[in-house]
Amino acid sequence: FVETLAPPQSNHTVKSGLRIKGLDIYGRHFCVWDGKKIEVYEIEESTGPSILHSVDRVATTVAIHSDFIFLANGNRVEVHKHNMQQQTAAQNLTFSETTEGFPICMDVHGDFLVVATDKHFIKLWRLGSEAKPHGQPPYAKNLFTEPNIEITSVKINCKGSQVSILTKTKDEARHFVQSTKLHVYDVDGDKMYHYDFMAQSRFPISHCWDQEEPRLLACETRRFGVVQETPTLEDSEASSRIEVTTLFVNSDKGVMPQEPMPLDRNLTALVGLAVPNLYFYARFASTDSARDTRMEVKPIPNFEKIDCSDPKVKEALVNFSFYLTMGNMDEAYKAVKAIKDENVWHNMAQMCVKTKRLDVAEMCLGNMQDAKAARALREAKREPETEAQVAMLAIHLNMIDEAERLYKQCKRYDLLNMLYMACGKWDLALNTAENHDRIHLRTIHYTYARYHEVTGDLTGAIQEYEASRNHRYEVPRMLWENQQISELEQYVESSGDKDLLAWWAQYNESNGNYDTALNFYEQAEDILSRVRLQCFLNDMEEARALVEQTKNPIAAYHLARQFEDTDQPKEAIYFFTIAKSYRHAIMIAKDQDMETEVMQLALKANQQALMLDAAAYFEAKGMDDKAVLLYQKGGHLSKAIMLCVKGKLFDVLTSIADDLDISADPEVFIRCADFFLENEQYAKAAKMFINAKAFERALQICLEREVELTDEMAESMTLPKSDDEDNEAYRIALLKKVAKVAKIQENYHLACKKYTQAGDKMKAMQMLLKSGDKEKIMFFAQHSRQPDIYVMAANFLQNLDWHNDPEIMKTIISFYTKARALDSLATFYDACAQVEIDEYRDYEKALAALKEAQRYLSKSKVADRDTKLQQLGERIEVAERFVRARSLVKTDPDEMINVCNGLLEEKDIEQSVRVGDVFALLVEFHTSKGNNQEAYDLIEKMRDRNIVLSYYLEQNLVENVYAAMGIDTGMEEEGVDESIPEDVG
Repeated sequence: FVETLAPPQSNHTVKSGLRIKGLDIYGRHFCVWDGKKIEVYEIEESTGPSILHSVDRVATTVAIHSDFIFLANGNRVEVHKHNMQQQTAAQNLTFSETTEGFPICMDVHGDFLVVATDKHFIKLWRLGSEAKPHGQPPYAKNLFTEPNIEITSVKINCKGSQVSILTKTKDEARHFVQSTKLHVYDVDGDKMYHYDFMAQSRFPISHCWDQEEPRLLACETRRFGVVQETPTLEDSEASSRIEVTTLFVNSDKGVMPQEPMPLDRNLTALVGLAVPNLYFYARFASTDSARDTRMEVKPIPNFEKIDCSDPKVKEALVNFSFYLTMGNMDEAYKAVKAIKDENVWHNMAQMCVKTKRLDVAEMCLGNMQDAKAARALREAKREPETEAQVAMLAIHLNMIDEAERLYKQCKRYDLLNMLYMACGKWDLALNTAENHDRIHLRTIHYTYARYHEVTGDLTGAIQEYEASRNHRYEVPRMLWENQQISELEQYVESSGDKDLLAWWAQYNESNGNYDTALNFYEQAEDILSRVRLQCFLNDMEEARALVEQTKNPIAAYHLARQFEDTDQPKEAIYFFTIAKSYRHAIMIAKDQDMETEVMQLALKANQQALMLDAAAYFEAKGMDDKAVLLYQKGGHLSKAIMLCVKGKLFDVLTSIADDLDISADPEVFIRCADFFLENEQYAKAAKMFINAKAFERALQICLEREVELTDEMAESMTLPKSDDEDNEAYRIALLKKVAKVAKIQENYHLACKKYTQAGDKMKAMQMLLKSGDKEKIMFFAQHSRQPDIYVMAANFLQNLDWHNDPEIMKTIISFYTKARALDSLATFYDACAQVEIDEYRDYEKALAALKEAQRYLSKSKVADRDTKLQQLGERIEVAERFVRARSLVKTDPDEMINVCNGLLEEKDIEQSVRVGDVFALLVEFHTSKGNNQEAYDLIEKMRDRNIVLSYYLEQNLVENVYAAMGIDTGMEEEGVDESIPEDVG
């Protein structure tokens, strides 16, 4: 199929005997081939295409030029004249078989030839009388080093400065698939650029350069991957099967795409590009079984409706598109500022919609002199979304579909609905509001209803008014204005809407149709209107029965006013009570001297003003008991107490005092307290004084009248801390007074707590010591962290059974250590040593304790430290000698005897070693050796020194010694003296 587009246009069908493998065209010549044979045709204006030559030649690919045909065969490209009469080529363009590979595809554009090989090399030639290498040496360029790439197509631009390349790559299964990248080789800069269509889920299938513009390139792409069966409106364009993207190539920014152009299914292939048009091969369904095939010309989106017959206009538009794509707005404006054609500026404004360039659009609108669109664009800039601003521009340029897409893109469904309503697309507006813009759904229904009303579709208007929930007013108005009264009554009755029924009842009442009005009021459940109309008709019994049945307060109030106007006070009070209008009821009861009703109504109302008003009423009448109760209930306690005191209502005042809240007026508490004092109710009086903040008087009563100061009372007298110095001083003084009273009442824990809150921890500890609570004393000392308190606590703990309780002993040592009371700690260790000697005769532990005492005493700063250290050292020396003697019993008895005799000869050793223990050691030793005489002599010496034998020697041992000597022990007689302390002698 051949179609000439230049005038005169014509369509021709060429039948070839070849199984066509490829086709190439140049000027008015084209050729077809099947790999083994080549046919060359020439297109005549009058007769159409005719065959020039048919030659048998083996070629993998063919390209045609004005004078030459290029055949790829093996590792060379043969250059032949069109007639190809000679078997030998006019020129051979050879490739290195091992390094450069075999030619697989080539392209001729203008006077330039490009050839690509299976090893990723390309070579370029400038065509003239012969082909000469073109570009920068080395002329063979290896563009891809990856082994998994195969070049499928190359195209060169009209100036031989850029080469575009399509490739295939191997997938995971090692199969070649079309790559998603478009590659462009910059011949002059010897650089490669790439553009990847992966982001659009597409891959390129064909490409071509503009016939005259070397920077402009078109690329046909197809969609890959899984596509939704029912795509949404937002991505309908993105899911087009075929798209053509125009791209500009620049040495600084590489490949820069423009807005893609979706194609319908009739356009099956991109054929060429020549500004301002794109050329496609198209197939259309026809009446017969065959398809109608022809060329389709589509303007480039940026050039629609623009007359490009003037080369200057075309050049300006190309430069404008180029600079706009590159983002250089200054140069873009310079390129077109001299153009005066309004269509040019209109199309440029449309281009700005697609590129979202509002700054350029403003210049376009200015040149178009479209003041309305310019104003709308300025107002649209208040919108935060750029897409919403651009959509307003698109609307004024009559690009409704584009505006719709932009509103959806930025999710401005409110503006989208305004667009739908302006275009009369009510179903789309309602559907969008239902799913995305429910806040405006009722507004759209209302607007749609007004549209139906204007167009005379009242039924549709009623439906939409109901959907907008404005039918209660709008539908009656509409039907009334159209004089459709019967239809209005039917609508009201069928609607069942209470507001509409009440409105229709009012309408009938105004026309004197009272029975009909009552019927509709009943349907509308409007009790007040029914009672009002029945009262108007003087049907009081029916009105009374209706109010008693429904207990409607508004209707009851209306009926009560009717009875009040007709001098029926009891009935009026009754219905005012139902209406909860107690003020009116009490007013009527007071006017009629109905005291019982006044009291009942005041209490039932439970309103302060009404109770106080009723109380004043009873006070004026001398009914103090009722007045006191109402004053109390109404919160006027001072008045109630005053009346109690005046009337000596002791029981009532007691009840009031028990119910008093701490937030009451202090004067009220003072009055109650004075009353209780007069009646010797001291505990209650103290409580009242505390509530009145008269703390000193409360404490005075606790002391003088022996009222127990409870924890609750003490806490009530504990004021919060204050930043004011005077208030804080008063708070502390008050706490100390409370603590003192608690101390006098022997409530030591409470006294401790209050002294602690007052900051006097020493007195707090003294209170705890008086209580004798060991656990609290230890806890308080540990948390107070004051040396004096540590010492006090440790001194107290020494009075306990610390020797049998290791925890107490550890605590004592810890407290003395923390207090740095080393002299006290030394004294404690001294006491420990004495206990070990007196209670357990454990001189080893006693010696260790004495050494600890010596260690801490040496660190202390006590005044007579040196004297005490000397005395303590002497005691340690004596104790060490005795301990040594005890250790020599088995190893060196004689030395042991000498040491013990030496100790017995010394004076004042009792502070270190008990003399009885020394004698006992010797007696036990001699007894074990059978030396009864020596043992007897030692026992006698003990008696001479008034040492109680039973403290140191077993009775059996003494009896055995005396029996061995044949002497009576005389222990019974001595036992009387054993209870006498040693120091008595």
